[in-house]
Amino acid sequence: MLALRAAYDAAAVAEHRATYQLELAGEPFAIAVRCEEIDIRPGAAPDADLTLRAAPMTLTRLLRGVTRVDDVRAGGRLQVEGDPNRLEDFLAAFALPRPNGRTSGS
Repeated sequence: MLALRAAYDAAAVAEHRATYQLELAGEPFAIAVRCEEIDIRPGAAPDADLTLRAAPMTLTRLLRGVTRVDDVRAGGRLQVEGDPNRLEDFLAAFALPRPNGRTSGS
Protein backbone atom coordinates (compact mmCIF):
# COMPACT_ATOMS: atom_id res chain seq x y z
CA MET A 1 0.00 0.00 0.00
CA LEU A 2 2.97 2.31 0.48
CA ALA A 3 3.71 2.02 -3.23
CA LEU A 4 0.17 3.17 -4.07
CA ARG A 5 0.45 6.15 -1.74
CA ALA A 6 3.79 7.12 -3.30
CA ALA A 7 2.55 6.55 -6.86
CA TYR A 8 -0.62 8.63 -6.52
CA ASP A 9 -0.67 11.44 -9.08
CA ALA A 10 -3.42 13.94 -8.30
CA ALA A 11 -2.92 15.64 -11.67
CA ALA A 12 -3.63 12.42 -13.62
CA VAL A 13 -7.41 12.71 -13.13
CA ALA A 14 -9.00 16.17 -12.87
CA GLU A 15 -11.15 16.65 -9.76
CA HIS A 16 -10.61 13.01 -8.79
CA ARG A 17 -13.04 12.05 -6.02
CA ALA A 18 -13.71 8.38 -5.46
CA THR A 19 -13.68 5.58 -2.95
CA TYR A 20 -12.05 2.31 -3.96
CA GLN A 21 -11.83 -1.06 -2.32
CA LEU A 22 -8.92 -3.28 -3.22
CA GLU A 23 -8.94 -6.91 -2.23
CA LEU A 24 -5.42 -8.19 -2.66
CA ALA A 25 -4.97 -11.88 -1.90
CA GLY A 26 -8.22 -11.70 0.10
CA GLU A 27 -7.17 -8.71 2.23
CA PRO A 28 -9.41 -5.63 1.81
CA PHE A 29 -8.10 -2.06 1.70
CA ALA A 30 -10.14 1.13 1.48
CA ILE A 31 -8.78 4.02 -0.58
CA ALA A 32 -10.48 7.41 -0.43
CA VAL A 33 -9.35 9.99 -2.98
CA ARG A 34 -10.34 13.65 -2.70
CA CYS A 35 -8.36 15.51 -5.35
CA GLU A 36 -4.87 15.91 -3.84
CA GLU A 37 -5.71 14.00 -0.65
CA ILE A 38 -5.55 10.25 -0.35
CA ASP A 39 -6.35 7.98 2.55
CA ILE A 40 -5.48 4.28 2.46
CA ARG A 41 -6.59 2.01 5.30
CA PRO A 42 -6.90 -1.70 5.90
CA GLY A 43 -10.48 -2.91 5.83
CA ALA A 44 -13.54 -2.77 3.64
CA ALA A 45 -15.03 0.30 1.95
CA PRO A 46 -18.77 -0.44 1.95
CA ASP A 47 -19.51 2.73 -0.06
CA ALA A 48 -16.86 2.02 -2.72
CA ASP A 49 -17.38 3.41 -6.22
CA LEU A 50 -15.20 0.56 -7.49
CA THR A 51 -14.04 -2.74 -5.99
CA LEU A 52 -11.07 -4.60 -7.47
CA ARG A 53 -10.07 -8.15 -6.53
CA ALA A 54 -6.71 -9.42 -7.72
CA ALA A 55 -3.40 -10.87 -6.67
CA PRO A 56 -0.83 -8.21 -5.73
CA MET A 57 1.34 -9.04 -8.76
CA THR A 58 -1.64 -8.73 -11.11
CA LEU A 59 -2.38 -5.26 -9.75
CA THR A 60 1.27 -4.26 -10.05
CA ARG A 61 1.39 -5.39 -13.68
CA LEU A 62 -1.81 -3.46 -14.44
CA LEU A 63 -0.49 -0.29 -12.83
CA ARG A 64 2.77 -0.62 -14.77
CA GLY A 65 0.84 -1.00 -18.00
CA VAL A 66 2.45 -4.33 -18.86
CA THR A 67 -0.83 -6.26 -18.60
CA ARG A 68 -4.12 -5.32 -20.23
CA VAL A 69 -7.32 -5.11 -18.17
CA ASP A 70 -9.26 -7.17 -20.71
CA ASP A 71 -6.69 -9.96 -20.57
CA VAL A 72 -6.67 -10.33 -16.78
CA ARG A 73 -10.45 -10.02 -16.55
CA ALA A 74 -10.93 -12.68 -19.23
CA GLY A 75 -8.44 -14.92 -17.43
CA GLY A 76 -10.28 -14.49 -14.12
CA ARG A 77 -7.29 -12.80 -12.46
CA LEU A 78 -9.19 -9.53 -11.91
CA GLN A 79 -12.74 -9.08 -10.68
CA VAL A 80 -14.29 -5.62 -10.96
CA GLU A 81 -17.49 -4.33 -9.35
CA GLY A 82 -18.84 -0.83 -9.76
CA ASP A 83 -18.44 2.04 -12.19
CA PRO A 84 -16.17 0.97 -15.10
CA ASN A 85 -15.08 4.58 -15.67
CA ARG A 86 -13.59 4.56 -12.19
CA LEU A 87 -11.25 1.75 -13.26
CA GLU A 88 -9.66 4.01 -15.87
CA ASP A 89 -9.33 6.78 -13.26
CA PHE A 90 -7.75 4.40 -10.76
CA LEU A 91 -5.21 3.06 -13.24
CA ALA A 92 -4.26 6.58 -14.37
CA ALA A 93 -3.97 8.04 -10.87
CA PHE A 94 -1.91 5.17 -9.44
CA ALA A 95 0.26 4.32 -12.46
CA LEU A 96 3.61 2.81 -11.50
CA PRO A 97 6.85 3.18 -13.44
CA ARG A 98 7.52 0.44 -15.93
CA PRO A 99 10.82 -1.41 -15.65
CA ASN A 100 12.17 0.98 -18.32
CA GLY A 101 11.36 3.95 -16.05
CA ARG A 102 8.23 5.22 -17.83
CA THR A 103 4.82 5.28 -16.22
CA SER A 104 2.00 3.39 -17.87
CA GLY A 105 0.49 6.69 -19.01
CA SER A 106 3.71 7.78 -20.83
